Amino acid sequence: MKIKVNLLIDLFEKMYNEHWSYIWGIAKKGCVDCSGAFVYAYKTLSDGKLSIYHGSNRIARKHVKELQTIDHAKPGYIAFKWKENGAPITYTDNKGNYYHVGLVDKSGEYVLHAKSVKKGFCKDPIK
Repeated sequence: MKIKVNLLIDLFEKMYNEHWSYIWGIAKKGCVDCSGAFVYAYKTLSDGKLSIYHGSNRIARKHVKELQTIDHAKPGYIAFKWKENGAPITYTDNKGNYYHVGLVDKSGEYVLHAKSVKKGFCKDPIK
């Protein structure tokens, strides 16, 4: 079973348009953290048949086959904030720290993401 990209983007747009809240570690209707938005979306769009790890580092390491720079982003791509140094000591793969995650919108110009407690779910320029 696969999730259609347009449905995923539509759900993230709904999270943005409905001003969903941000609470770390949560993945439920109306309230998610950055990776929790993906957890909620996978569960909802597959009627509970699909799941994804909760955590931007885990999503990057377990579900992404190829990482590219943001210049190659297309609608529906997962966008990570990443720093080369500073990965937790438990990550011995030398891939760095993927500390935030969002979804590239239909225009390819913005990232839809649960930004912070103060800001909630946002739509920010990809750059």
